[in-house]
Amino acid sequence: INPIDDLETIKTEILLADIDSIEKKLEKSKKKLLSTKEIEILEKKLNSLNSGKEEEKHTDEENSALYPFGHGESYTTFAYNNLKVSNTSSGFIVTIQLTNTGNMAGEEITQLYIRDISASITRPIKELKGFEKNMLKPDESKIITFILTDKELGFFDNEGNYHVEDGMFDIMVGGSSEKVLKAIAERITVDMTP
Repeated sequence: INPIDDLETIKTEILLADIDSIEKKLEKSKKKLLSTKEIEILEKKLNSLNSGKEEEKHTDEENSALYPFGHGESYTTFAYNNLKVSNTSSGFIVTIQLTNTGNMAGEEITQLYIRDISASITRPIKELKGFEKNMLKPDESKIITFILTDKELGFFDNEGNYHVEDGMFDIMVGGSSEKVLKAIAERITVDMTP
């Protein structure tokens, strides 16, 4: 078999994006008379194709962070209750009750995350959109309020245009990115033009 013929076959398969076949032939051709430069070019093309290929990985292990965003040690404990989301003309008002359930005074940073479930392009699973730090005495409670407007609910598309779309949103509030209370809210814009 002529290595040059293999090279032409590999080039054709790169154009057709037959990645598995390319990988096998590339390994065989490396052992033949291909130049180092030709191998580097083919490997770069293969890597660029692989970056677009979604790999399936199966595991029995939990895939979560050891210390999620917002994780911290404290001398006291806090509880989150009564998450409420109200619609406004330009977004949502989010309220939650934070209570120091421990025996010592302490500070807690309450974090607000959203997920745009029905966006026209894929959006992150959790986006931090607000946070507030509060000092509470033992058994003290406080109602924390966040306001979500078009600024927080919108996104830039691939062409750099800013969009705010109606649809469903997950609203998540808690002390870390893993320990949150969740509500689902729908944003609807009412057209008032005659």
